[in-house]
Amino acid sequence: MDKDFAIGSLPQQPTLDVEAFYEKALGLGEHWVVLDDDPTGTQTVHDVPVLTRWDVESLRQEFHRGSRAFYILTNSRALPEADAMRLAKEIGENLSEASGDLSVSVVSRGDSTLRGHFPTEVDSLVAGLSRKVDGTILAPAFIEGGRLTIDTIHYVDQGDSLSPVAETEFARDSTFSFKSSELAKWVEEKSRGRIAASEVVCIKLSDIREGGSDRVRQILLDCADDRVIAVDAVSYEDLMIVASGVFDTLRAGKNWVYRTAASLARVLAGIPSKPLLAFGELRNASAGLGGVTVVGSYVQKTTEQLRKALALPGVVGLEVPVAELLDAESRAKTEQHFSRELNQAISSGKHAMLYTGRDLVKAGDLSVGKIVSSALAQIVRGLKERPSYFIAKGGITSSDMATEALGVTRAMVKGQILPGVPVWELGAESHFPGMRFVVFPGNVGDANALADIVGGLISSASE
Repeated sequence: MDKDFAIGSLPQQPTLDVEAFYEKALGLGEHWVVLDDDPTGTQTVHDVPVLTRWDVESLRQEFHRGSRAFYILTNSRALPEADAMRLAKEIGENLSEASGDLSVSVVSRGDSTLRGHFPTEVDSLVAGLSRKVDGTILAPAFIEGGRLTIDTIHYVDQGDSLSPVAETEFARDSTFSFKSSELAKWVEEKSRGRIAASEVVCIKLSDIREGGSDRVRQILLDCADDRVIAVDAVSYEDLMIVASGVFDTLRAGKNWVYRTAASLARVLAGIPSKPLLAFGELRNASAGLGGVTVVGSYVQKTTEQLRKALALPGVVGLEVPVAELLDAESRAKTEQHFSRELNQAISSGKHAMLYTGRDLVKAGDLSVGKIVSSALAQIVRGLKERPSYFIAKGGITSSDMATEALGVTRAMVKGQILPGVPVWELGAESHFPGMRFVVFPGNVGDANALADIVGGLISSASE
């Protein structure tokens, strides 16, 4: 439907005291842990740590550091469902043991286009936490990325129009396909009928904008026995009103688990917005060396962005043949070849763009994607010098670059370089301590977004 007409027809947005909201969030004294099913979930936050380990001691140390909010990179969207469930349960158990007497709320950060293991991943998390929960708050709205929920129908902003998410390419994902854009029906579909659409509680924009946090609080207080509560939102103000109601119910003794996109996760944790980072803040002290971009995402948007970025002056495209990676006999030789090519490019001051042939989109299962992403990580692991910048495009790719290629166990999110595109500062344990690492989601940005970032970094490096 027409976007301007849809937004203009909504109940008027009430004036919100943003400063008072964040005071309320901080005054709650809650600790927030976000389990991120790929590293792109940090796309709204800043100055928070990201862990890639979740053993009890690592979690206990993070709580002892005084971190009021932190992320755990699970990369569970890249796992088969049974493995994702086991992982969620394990992390829940470890969090329960590590947190001690602290009051901790746990968010399962999922994809804003409704791909992922739901509700099984959340159910397993709750089992691991050994808590009785009153419900799962489901809020897939991602404001920066144009994922909006109106009358419980989830939409993708297409520029001048809003498309129901089930009518987009994301719903045809080879692993996480679905047919319903209406959240209640989507829950029924994904739960294989275990949770009926009629059992899903809906908090609509009329509740949020006309009834305010009092109305949200009352709806939530009436929920019990692990209900699913689907939440509308088209703005951060909507999410703040919802979060304010949530805070009131926590004080009243309610217990929730959350399945949200990146926007509500930031709001619940009481993290205010921050201006975008400047390109100069991403540059590494690597005089004369080129930068590295690794592209693994296969959504159409990424393919368009890749084409534009490859046309930039000074960029060298390194296309890795997928067939050679899937063949066990040729994989190692191919990895070694492209590792040499990558080193040669950046040492000569060129900006390398390492990517795989776009034919994988037809092959499409998780096992194939994992093989290819691990091969890209192996190529990058052979870097001999610290590049002037590093960009990873795609969720699985970003995770494997961070953990397998660069040896990251803890990083700090510095902010965003574009809306929805986070930047990490790598920890001392990594192969390149302090390096800025751009986590670029596959489904974010317009056709020029990747070229804008690479071009901006190339220009800033010459200043």
